[in-house]
Amino acid sequence: MFEQNGFMHNSLICTESLRKYRDTISVMEGQYQEGWEKGLAEGEAKGLAKGEAKGRAKERLQNARSLKENGVALDIIARSLELTDAELQQL
Repeated sequence: MFEQNGFMHNSLICTESLRKYRDTISVMEGQYQEGWEKGLAEGEAKGLAKGEAKGRAKERLQNARSLKENGVALDIIARSLELTDAELQQL
């Protein structure tokens, strides 16, 4: 410790406090980055799942239209492709 302008200073305490502060900031930045990456991955997965589901539904309707055009009865199409009444109306 040394005295300057009537105040007692301890350069080791100041250095240690600064080190702890920087370590805390570093940890917080790492946690923020980890959270960001996790959120991004979850969002991408949800988006892909939603897109795939829409694609499958669209494909089922296209298949149903094709079957209808080829003379297959609607009740057979509905059972085979597990279509709802609302989906049948779209044909």
